[in-house]
Amino acid sequence: MSSIVLEILQICESALLYTFYTVGILYAAGLIIWGLAKISQRNQTLVIWTGLIGTPVHEFSHALMCVLFRHRIVDICFYQKPDATGTMGYVNHAYNQMSLYQQIGNYFIGVAPLLGGTAAIYLLMMLLLPGASTAFLSILSANLNGVPSVSLFYTTFGQMVSAIFEQAGHPVLFILFLFLSMCIAAHMRLSPEDIKGSIPGVITIFLVFILIAVVANTIPGFPLSTLNAGMLRYNMILALCLILAVVLAFCNAVLNGIVNLF
Repeated sequence: MSSIVLEILQICESALLYTFYTVGILYAAGLIIWGLAKISQRNQTLVIWTGLIGTPVHEFSHALMCVLFRHRIVDICFYQKPDATGTMGYVNHAYNQMSLYQQIGNYFIGVAPLLGGTAAIYLLMMLLLPGASTAFLSILSANLNGVPSVSLFYTTFGQMVSAIFEQAGHPVLFILFLFLSMCIAAHMRLSPEDIKGSIPGVITIFLVFILIAVVANTIPGFPLSTLNAGMLRYNMILALCLILAVVLAFCNAVLNGIVNLF
């Protein structure tokens, strides 16, 4: 096999790896929460009540990304009672297909509920559990200075969970935080429509990473190690936050199951 073919294969492999680093964790978390939501839908009353809080956050996240990536919002509904397909809200948008920026935006608009939901949960923590939010930042700052690893990931996650209980503060505020967070996390799921809509953005991101890989192979001294370290840290922070959201969504599904027993 010629050296040119090998180089092309290496470039494609690098681009695929970076694309997976960028989208893989978000898709995985979104699908897990979607599966938990399907289980929870057996009790429509609880779905409606949690949706009063979670659905507006979900749809606002879509809308915010539409604005950031210059998509035109055609129609929007922040909350409605579940229709025949279970839809409780929607954002319809249009964009210029010739714009690279707006094409990439399709991905971020699709996964926006995960990003916006995570941000909303942290804002709740800042308001209701300020001690825990401060501890979160301290833990991340201290641990991410090291080399990312599986053991470091588990250690950091354990410290973050401990911080929530150790810095809980007033019991009423702690319970309110858990309730509101579970409502948000339960509706952070990625619907099949969200994933389908994000695919053009993923393809564009892949092409951008191919360009980066070509530049890295062409220019001597390209800071590839810095890029790799940055991607690992990005994935670690994202995974820590999303696993916490998955745990909250799981707690909501368990609560739904317990209520269904009565």
